[in-house]
Amino acid sequence: MNVAHALQAQLQAQIAEDRSFQSCASRLFESLGLCSAVITGTKTVGWREIQWEDPAILGTASRETNGLELLQDMLTRHRPPAPIMSLTGMAFSEVSSDLVVMSLAPQECHYNMLGAVHGGVVATTLLDSVMGCAVHSTLPAGRGYTTVEIKVNYVRSLTVDIDSLGAEGRVLHAGRRIATAEAALRGGANRLYAHGTTPCLLLEVGPRSFGTAEAVRRS
Repeated sequence: MNVAHALQAQLQAQIAEDRSFQSCASRLFESLGLCSAVITGTKTVGWREIQWEDPAILGTASRETNGLELLQDMLTRHRPPAPIMSLTGMAFSEVSSDLVVMSLAPQECHYNMLGAVHGGVVATTLLDSVMGCAVHSTLPAGRGYTTVEIKVNYVRSLTVDIDSLGAEGRVLHAGRRIATAEAALRGGANRLYAHGTTPCLLLEVGPRSFGTAEAVRRS
C-alpha cells in the first residue's frame, strides 16, 4: 500500500463520524488521484469531485502548435490536461516524437460489477489515448487524427492492489492519410496486462472543428 492509499484509509474513519469533513477530504483525495469513500453503517459510499478546464483551450492550441510541442506542454503542465485525463486520473509520464507514455493508478471508481477495473478504462480510454497521442506527436500544427478502430488483447485483470500502471504507445507507420500505432500496458516488474493496435485517420483541424463534427479529411 502506498502513502496516498494509507492516508486515505486513515481519514475514512474520521469522515464516517464527521460529515462536514467530507468536502475537504474529497478535494484531498482528488488531488492525489484517488476515489474517496465514506462508511455509512454497513455500506461504503464513494464519491469523486472532478474539475477540468475548458477543452477549447487545447482545441485552439492544436491548430497553432505542432503535436509534439503541445503534448510536451501538457506533460510539463504549461497547458491543462484533456478533461478525460482529469476524469480517469491518467497522466503523461514521457513524451517524445513517435513515443508517449501515460500512467494510471487503478481506483474503485474504475470497477465493473465483477470487482475489477472495467475493460473500457484500459482499452477505449488508456490504450486508445496513448496510441492516439503517439500519432499526434508526429503531426504539424493544424493536423489532427481520429481512431478508425482499436484491437486490444487483455492479458490479466486489474484491481486497486496494483499501485500504478504505465501504458507505452508507439507509432508503427505514419502515412499521409493513415497512421498505425501500438501500445502495451504494464505494471510492476514489467508485468504485461494488455496490449493493442490502432489505425488513425489523419485530418485537417479547421478553425471550427474542435468539439464538432467539422474536421475535414485531407484531400
